[in-house]
Amino acid sequence: MYFEYGQLIANAVLTKKDFDEIAKQLGITPGVAYKKANSCVAARIVRAPTTITTVNLDGSVQSKHKAQQGDYIITRLKDAEFPHINVNGEKDQWVLKPNIVKVLYKSLEYSCAEGTVMQGVNQISFITLPQGGQIIGPWGGGQKIKKGVLVYSMTTDEVYLNDHDGFKSFTVKQAEQRI
Repeated sequence: MYFEYGQLIANAVLTKKDFDEIAKQLGITPGVAYKKANSCVAARIVRAPTTITTVNLDGSVQSKHKAQQGDYIITRLKDAEFPHINVNGEKDQWVLKPNIVKVLYKSLEYSCAEGTVMQGVNQISFITLPQGGQIIGPWGGGQKIKKGVLVYSMTTDEVYLNDHDGFKSFTVKQAEQRI
């Protein structure tokens, strides 16, 4: 992993140790955040293999996921029923394995057109990346953002990127601090 023109570049899946090293290189103590109480997603089970392209709200491609039967397609909701739509008119979606869905979300016991409505319960550490980054996500595929945060999920022990708009679904408990 390295920085090129201020952008984080990593050609392998990052670990907690890598996350801590990046914070040290940047001279900061990572911030801590948790999902907002009103931050909801819809989850539906994949019935047949499909590819989902995760698109940032600005319309740029963040990643592509190959969903297998039994995986979940997660759709970020704008409110309790309607999906977030980016500038290209596309839904904000990504793919998760069932074991990850079980620890990141709790069911709110109702559904919408996108699937079962769930609330996030994830707690994270984060490092702001004003110039964005390109990494290999925990699922093994590429992930790219123009600006946003590098996230370490304390819930799943994974490191991934979250675009600036996606990070708004978190409440900051402790801000980053310069060392």
